[in-house]
Amino acid sequence: MARDGRIDYAKRDPKPAQASRELTTYERVELLVSGVLRDVSIRLEEKRTVDTTPRER
Repeated sequence: MARDGRIDYAKRDPKPAQASRELTTYERVELLVSGVLRDVSIRLEEKRTVDTTPRER
């Protein structure tokens, strides 16, 4: 007999698993700084992979 692999979305609980709460100032700053650092590292990595040609002096 074939197994039914369909997902029944109608029976899912629409509530999140954890109750949402306000972030503290420290948590907000931490998220902001980590996002900026991630973006900068991605840009640096892209620049490093794109500009690999030797330059003439």
